[in-house]
Amino acid sequence: MNASMDTTVIMGLTIVLVPIVGVLMALTPYLMKKSECFTVTIPESAANDPYLKGLKRRYLAIMLVFSAALTAVGLALIALNIPSGVLA
Repeated sequence: MNASMDTTVIMGLTIVLVPIVGVLMALTPYLMKKSECFTVTIPESAANDPYLKGLKRRYLAIMLVFSAALTAVGLALIALNIPSGVLA
């Protein structure tokens, strides 16, 4: 392998982490205890509140879209062979 190929492989491995971390971040509100909502303690009876469920769904959607966009930008930078952009 030459240096250019090594750089491309490292950039590829780096960009693979973006969607993994993005999905984990998007699922974080659903992985928390029912008595917590975005690190705020709430009564367990309020866990089924439609407003709070809407906040969680909106956060999930925003994080997934943001992760997909960052992944697409990273892949474009890999295709253009701009390693500093991928790491940024």
